Amino acid sequence: MQITSEKSLKLGIVLFKGFDQLDVTAPLEIFNNFPNTQIYFIANTTRPVSSHIKAITIKPTATFDTAPQMDILFVPGGAGVVKALKKDKALVYFIQGQTPQLKYLSSVCTGALILGYAGELKGYRATTHWMAKKYLASLGAIPVDQRVVVDRNRVTAAGVSSGLDLALQLGDLLFGKSFVEKEELMIEYFNHPVLYNTSVKTENPETKEALQKEMGSLFKERDDFFK
Repeated sequence: MQITSEKSLKLGIVLFKGFDQLDVTAPLEIFNNFPNTQIYFIANTTRPVSSHIKAITIKPTATFDTAPQMDILFVPGGAGVVKALKKDKALVYFIQGQTPQLKYLSSVCTGALILGYAGELKGYRATTHWMAKKYLASLGAIPVDQRVVVDRNRVTAAGVSSGLDLALQLGDLLFGKSFVEKEELMIEYFNHPVLYNTSVKTENPETKEALQKEMGSLFKERDDFFK
């Protein structure tokens, strides 16, 4: 569904307390270059919303009540996902209300759990952070072990760093190859191996075990909520 540069687009980024700042700021680097696109930060109120790094906050430009219909809606993940779903029903209602007229509904990391909880991934192939992938099936999604998954107008990405991949994928769907090539060159996105080549498939088992232990309280919160 490619859009010509003359077509004005509205792109909404949903915020909630405890969102992962890189989930937002990484793809925003690309979103900001989408031609003729107005970006909205949307939350329950217009008060600044703190990320998981408390020193980093974003001030919403619209609320769930005042935001216009978006063309693209993007939902980040983060440690605050469960608390947001428990405390902020307006977030879920907003996503449900926006979805029927969206060109693309998208998420990165555990933002997919919010989409799933809202019922918007039922019957769709989707991905999320590897630690949270086990919850997708119970939310009606079809889990896929892939960095970015496009299923019709749902675009989901895996863990934090894949936000760049998601934004480039949306850029390709909307504006085509030449837009993506220029963006990749601008940010020097060349897919070289990372420092220790750590991935879900190749990581040292001791590293994975230590990380899961460190994240134990977050696992329990999610297990209690999604199971």
